[in-house]
Amino acid sequence: RTFRRGEHSICSAVEGTSAAVPEPNGLKFLKSSVHYVNLTNGIEAIPVLIELQLPYSFIRIQSTSCEQQNFEHIVQSLDAAFLMHLATGHTCIVYDYGSRNKKRGTPRSIWYGLEFVRFALNHEWFQKETRAVLRGHNVEKTFAAVCKNLSKTSKRRLRYYRQFTRPGMLEVKLLGVFGSTTHDPDKQFYIDLLEESLQSPNEKEDKHTIPATHKNDIISEVHTVETVEEVFRKYGLQVFE
Repeated sequence: RTFRRGEHSICSAVEGTSAAVPEPNGLKFLKSSVHYVNLTNGIEAIPVLIELQLPYSFIRIQSTSCEQQNFEHIVQSLDAAFLMHLATGHTCIVYDYGSRNKKRGTPRSIWYGLEFVRFALNHEWFQKETRAVLRGHNVEKTFAAVCKNLSKTSKRRLRYYRQFTRPGMLEVKLLGVFGSTTHDPDKQFYIDLLEESLQSPNEKEDKHTIPATHKNDIISEVHTVETVEEVFRKYGLQVFE
């Protein structure tokens, strides 16, 4: 099974083309991807990334900007390294946690923010209007109009990275991974968790990581599963489709 976003799938993400190729081992695919923790709630994913030995960087796509439809701010806040990784054909995975949707916990930065970012980059880099859906509603025309009316500054910022796109690329490879949290208003929780992640293994109290009694079993299972979905399921995370 692959994870599809319009015409995009993890199968096509491996080679950067739309041609079907065998789906890779989940962990192998993750090792070849670039991982971004969305501030602030995404910090909760750091213990998982450490467990899987996946290096990560930070990004900030604010849910407030999405809610206010402040597309200029969304574009201006995109990190240069993030845009370069996407332009040069890497699969970028953004992690975040949400609490407003009590049933699924999907944060707005994922279901709205990444959907717009993906559409805008495909529009500016490949002159391609890809499928865009928000909560079951087709918003391609809306996003196309937004991209057309972006300020010259924002358009120049996105178009600058177009020169670095690789020959044969059809679209950007961008995935969202999310989980639900009960710590949304607790800023100190995230500060403490980040501080703990920066400590050496001997200094850690292991408060927020997976219990040691289960850790080896989970890592062993992760190395044998076949899909990315199964890897994340072990940690209570989902891939946004």
